[in-house]
Amino acid sequence: MHGATRPDQRQGVVFEDATAPSPWTLPSHASLLTGLYPRSHGLRVAVDRIPTSIPTMAALFHRSGYSTAGVVNVGLLSERRGFARGFGHYFQMGRSRLPEGDARRINAKALEWLETSPERFFLFLHYYDGHSDYRPLPEFAREMAEPYDGIASGTTAQMRKFLTGDVEFGPEDARHLSNLYDAEILQLDVALGELFDELESRGLLAKSLVILTSDHGEEFFEHGSLLHGRSVYQELVRVPLIMVGPGAPMGRRVASLSKNPTALT
Repeated sequence: MHGATRPDQRQGVVFEDATAPSPWTLPSHASLLTGLYPRSHGLRVAVDRIPTSIPTMAALFHRSGYSTAGVVNVGLLSERRGFARGFGHYFQMGRSRLPEGDARRINAKALEWLETSPERFFLFLHYYDGHSDYRPLPEFAREMAEPYDGIASGTTAQMRKFLTGDVEFGPEDARHLSNLYDAEILQLDVALGELFDELESRGLLAKSLVILTSDHGEEFFEHGSLLHGRSVYQELVRVPLIMVGPGAPMGRRVASLSKNPTALT
């Protein structure tokens, strides 16, 4: 992690077969924060909102006496769509071209809130680095992307033109787009390591349950397409799920979420 402390994999549990309930942001996050499938919480299109009759995870923590805060980096997770309900503090931050990167800005806001020293807290952080537009910071682009002089810019607008047939990409273009995505993942990985280091220095990491997951994946021509939200292939709905901290099994890899999950050591 570029000098940051990587938590030992033996400290937590990795679920190897976790599936998101939707291949795009809005319904998947609503499921994440309510525990309901999209057909139950009702968020299907961008104008939908979480019904006030449905309790959210943040609201449940708030009622139980926890301090609650959310830091999000996409407009879809807005207050008007119901995502702020239950959070004592809800910070919406747009994407930035500043040199510190998006993930580090999310970290800074989260750590600023933690300076209020809540004894018990629920903190939800949404990172947008691994999402189009693919525009990693130069240090990560240099590490992950090969020399390239083609047309692929990594912008959502251009990739949508590919979907409509207005832009053509060849194998080198596809590889470059995938490399830019990998650079953004590395950028996020480093930022998370920096966050964990800071939490450890404050004495919070050992007594906090950390859960890392995603709302969806991305397509890179595995089935002839790009971006996400248009199919439910594995590259779009199979997501990471890692838990580390009090209450989480230590050093386990769960291969299946069936009735009798297989734990691999």
